[in-house]
Amino acid sequence: MIDALRKWASTFKESWAPLLEALSGADDPRGDHVYALEGRIRKLEAEMATLKPRPEPADTGQGD
Repeated sequence: MIDALRKWASTFKESWAPLLEALSGADDPRGDHVYALEGRIRKLEAEMATLKPRPEPADTGQGD
């Protein structure tokens, strides 16, 4: 009985393997998250490129 069950499971796994492999990457929350972070980084880099440096405060000569 156990041998028959193992054989059936093996056959089932082999027949469904292509479909399971195709579906394995269909829902990739980590990849979606990384893609969203890349977009945010690009936006921040573009915003930083438009910023101008602040002038440094003048030294008033009064001790530190």
